[in-house]
Amino acid sequence: MWRVAIPSYNRVKELGEKTLLTLEHHKVPKNLIDIFVANQEQYELYINEYPDYNIVIAVIGMKDVRNFIFQEHYKEGDWIVSMDDDIEKIRMKNPRGWEDSSYCDDELDLMTEINLAFSECMKSKRSLWGLYPVDNHYFMKNQISYDYKFCGGWMWGVINKKELTKLDISDGCMEDYERCIKHYLQEGGMVRLNYICCKTKYGNAKGGMGIIDNRDRVGFMKELEERYPNLFYLKQKKDGLNPILKDKRN
Repeated sequence: MWRVAIPSYNRVKELGEKTLLTLEHHKVPKNLIDIFVANQEQYELYINEYPDYNIVIAVIGMKDVRNFIFQEHYKEGDWIVSMDDDIEKIRMKNPRGWEDSSYCDDELDLMTEINLAFSECMKSKRSLWGLYPVDNHYFMKNQISYDYKFCGGWMWGVINKKELTKLDISDGCMEDYERCIKHYLQEGGMVRLNYICCKTKYGNAKGGMGIIDNRDRVGFMKELEERYPNLFYLKQKKDGLNPILKDKRN
């Protein structure tokens, strides 16, 4: 059975009001959820608020906590669902093509969809799965894809391969791009449920494991572009650089 891994730092109330409430709404059992905190002080804050959950003392910093979770805490081959601590809602596109495009969140059976994602990984010989990266049902499609696509870091799953889940470059931002690149290089793609997305204030909420990161996001993007020039590039837009995953070798 899979487990849910949630790294969290200084978001005690927000965690309960968002991600944990979302999981409770979808009837995900508490005994499947692991909450990773930075130190003993944080542990006391979280365990007092959530005594029914498994709280694990990890490390601070997004890169370090991700590596702790996947390199040290879980074993090779474990099935893990990684979630941010500020997910307000998990949304599903209406599958009825004869109706106007809309969401049908009340019809989403999250446990079934997670099981499906892992099953599709096994069948397609991939180990990474993710969701549609934009909260917009007009762009979403009622299909599963298996090629080289971006799987955002707010919610994703993996059959743990430590070689591929280890972060080398990213620290608090761009780690989802690095993860996608590594899995694509070895497995040729990833499973993405293009009819499900998350509603979250990604990158804007207070607190979080990444708050101590002080390197510029552009710096991480340029590092990725330098290391993987044929798989990742930056497109200049009016509001800044837009990271793109594309295999230029094909």
